[in-house]
Amino acid sequence: AAGAGAAEGLEGLRRLLALGSDAAVPVEELLAEPEAVAFLRDLGSLCKDFSPADLREVMVAFARVQHLPPVLWLSGMAEEVPRAVEELPDLHVVHVALMMASLDLRNPHVVLQELAEQLDFRAPSLSPTCLAGGVIALSQLGPWPAPVPGSILLEELAQKLDALSARELTASALAASTLGAESDDLWQRVHGAILSRVHDLEPKHMADTLLALATTGLCPIALLEALQDRLPHIVGKMAADEALTAAWALSAMQLFPAKVLPRLLEQVCPAEVPASELMLPPADARQLRQVILSLELEPGAAKARTEVSASLWARATEAAEDVAGGEPPAGDEAVAEEICALLAEEGAPFSMVEPVRDIYFVDVVVRGTGGDGSGSEEGALHGVVLDASCEADAQAPSDPWTTLKLRHLARLGWSVRWMPAQRWWIWDEDQRLAFARSLLPSAAAAAPSA
Repeated sequence: AAGAGAAEGLEGLRRLLALGSDAAVPVEELLAEPEAVAFLRDLGSLCKDFSPADLREVMVAFARVQHLPPVLWLSGMAEEVPRAVEELPDLHVVHVALMMASLDLRNPHVVLQELAEQLDFRAPSLSPTCLAGGVIALSQLGPWPAPVPGSILLEELAQKLDALSARELTASALAASTLGAESDDLWQRVHGAILSRVHDLEPKHMADTLLALATTGLCPIALLEALQDRLPHIVGKMAADEALTAAWALSAMQLFPAKVLPRLLEQVCPAEVPASELMLPPADARQLRQVILSLELEPGAAKARTEVSASLWARATEAAEDVAGGEPPAGDEAVAEEICALLAEEGAPFSMVEPVRDIYFVDVVVRGTGGDGSGSEEGALHGVVLDASCEADAQAPSDPWTTLKLRHLARLGWSVRWMPAQRWWIWDEDQRLAFARSLLPSAAAAAPSA
């Protein structure tokens, strides 16, 4: 009876998704209909009777339409995934992980943790392609709490880099950087493997490699020189998103090739497309704004800036203007409130969440005297930038966005202190008070900025 119920459920799902295709109805609308919601809830309760292959088939069906409704996932399907990945063959386990990433299935965390453990457990038997797929899936399913999974996958992958295609190699490098991999041996091997194939890199490979380097903060001279030699030969073939990623990553590494950077901007903002019609996604608009600010503020970018024509500068500036309210929240409001409470006890003038240039926010601001900060009439500004994405012991940001933000704030006259938000929660009361007092104008004047 259970088997029959599962079979009927799968057949019903096929008919439901076929209905959406035949009627040309957006799948999200179709699956939000009351009858569809009721069916999906019942289907979720049947998942306990599905075989591992059946569960994978359900995920494949939704991966094809790029939408899996939460009502199904949380009504019984998610809790059956650990059982399925224990029994599925290696290739299918990696496929499940990649599909979960593409469908943005990041909860419940216990399910993701068991999936990650299963991938690490299978790592010694995985093919090079499956190892790369597993690492990429884990990076896309993050951010992960410590300890970040994937260490065994990466150890195995480091031994098999020569067997990867250029696409797999560069995508794995980006995934490893996203996961925060720190092994010197891993990165030496990855950099060497990419360098050996640098003349074969295509636009997507180049963008992934540059972003991986910008994320890790590692700048191997031979590889960077080879990448900059290769870039002029492929920049004309770059899609807008690839060119923007490359320009953004180069800016984060403070590399401003005068002849190439304007060409990258041309790929992002082509002359034949009015800036008003580019319709950049908010995240892309923010990245473009950071590239423009780097060209405007960084002394090392002066030559590249002169190579950008007035019309291209105008198009890029217009395309980046609509940043949808600036950066998304990246700090920790509770930490900011506690810092401000201590500053109030010290009688210091402060504010929270100060906007800067309509793109950045400074989480806590302490006003001093002298200078003009960001143009404030209240004197020099000392700020705290909280980073919720880093571990408590991190010594620097782990993403290009924050790296560029701190550099731009400093160029704009701010004295900023960067701190992982998690560090606050492991400090005792004395350490917290000492930090708050270090922000006072007299103390901040002597403290190094980020």
